[in-house]
Amino acid sequence: MGIPKEELTIDKKPDRLLKGTTVPNLVKTEKLAAGTWKRGMVIGKKSDGTFGVIGDTGFDETNIHAIVLETKILAADGLIQVYFSGEFEKTALIVANSFDIEKLITPARKLNMIID
Repeated sequence: MGIPKEELTIDKKPDRLLKGTTVPNLVKTEKLAAGTWKRGMVIGKKSDGTFGVIGDTGFDETNIHAIVLETKILAADGLIQVYFSGEFEKTALIVANSFDIEKLITPARKLNMIID
């Protein structure tokens, strides 16, 4: 079962988020809460299934889950495409509250996310 056509909204504009091609980009969808989700946001997932931006309360390197592929504003819970693996430029990643992205490098590698 593929991604529903109405949910396939990959932004074709070039940016610096993706860095290389050694690690394939695995893209899937996740159901995220209402709000503004920006391309490059690093999201965590708690054991209760809730998602949030790394650096927000309760979300740190211990629960890194994915990187948001597309910028999307959700009026209610909805599906957003995310990267589960790939090579990413650390200066293009978005975290909250001045979280130190360097803390993500090692735990991200365990998920086949290379942050450089």
